[in-house]
Amino acid sequence: TGIRVRDAGAAPRLLVAEPHVWRGADPIISPDGQWVGYIVSVYDTQGTFTSDLHVVSWKNGALGQLEIGNDLSVDDLPDSGERRGVLHVTWSPNSRMIAFNTISAANPVQPYSYNDLWTLDIGTGAVRRLLAAEKGGGFVFSPDGTMFAVTSNFEYAGSTDKAVVKVLRTDGSGQRELFTHPQIVANSENLSIASPQWSPDGSSLFIAIPAPVAGEPSLDANAPSAQLYRLPLDGKPELLSMIEVANGAQSVDWSPDAQHTAYVVTTAAPSPAATASSGIDYPPPLPVQDLIIAGPDGRGG
Repeated sequence: TGIRVRDAGAAPRLLVAEPHVWRGADPIISPDGQWVGYIVSVYDTQGTFTSDLHVVSWKNGALGQLEIGNDLSVDDLPDSGERRGVLHVTWSPNSRMIAFNTISAANPVQPYSYNDLWTLDIGTGAVRRLLAAEKGGGFVFSPDGTMFAVTSNFEYAGSTDKAVVKVLRTDGSGQRELFTHPQIVANSENLSIASPQWSPDGSSLFIAIPAPVAGEPSLDANAPSAQLYRLPLDGKPELLSMIEVANGAQSVDWSPDAQHTAYVVTTAAPSPAATASSGIDYPPPLPVQDLIIAGPDGRGG
């Protein structure tokens, strides 16, 4: 058990013999190829679960950084006996920093995200908390690694709070809101987060959210229509278009240069004959779907 890697032209090799690698979080390689970050599951003598972040050298597996989730500040936890673990992890473009959020490690089956935001400096090992619990959610570095775009998340479906898209510098300063929208509901119990994408020059964000339904206070993650927005860092949000999508707004993706969008549309329903002939032992026929490559506003595909 452990992590194996493969160099170009070489056979796979064991990087670290770590028996507790968390299967729910894949190892992530730094953009410069020098480091591998991964999360391990740890149980203490009382059987309490937590999750820790390890950063090791790609060259020889030597430990470069170790962040014990439960050693992070716990002054904001609702229960002093609660444990904190590391959840989602991402590298900065220059490989000098890792950003992560944390979870309540009280229940390893259904860990509860604190929706916060932390950074780990690879050179110094310094850890900073940029956003307190419930002030974060999804997060992504800007192309030059100097800023974050953050989309808020909530504890439960039915919250009357608006979802917020905001930006801040990686030192925690300059926080400001760019956009708000109704919460996105995935099902009766869970919420969904819209995922913004940066323009290559870092001057704006692109985001797709489900189209609203008259009389409904929230947005349906599975809605067949999506609204595409551009969010300038200096300026007002711009609604680019409303398009039909087969797999929900979250399936809309912008190319790295922000010149194209990709999404799937349903072009034909299953034929009545095919539907009638499908037996009980076979899955129903699927609709015909096409991949659309269009302009940055989702049109012209």
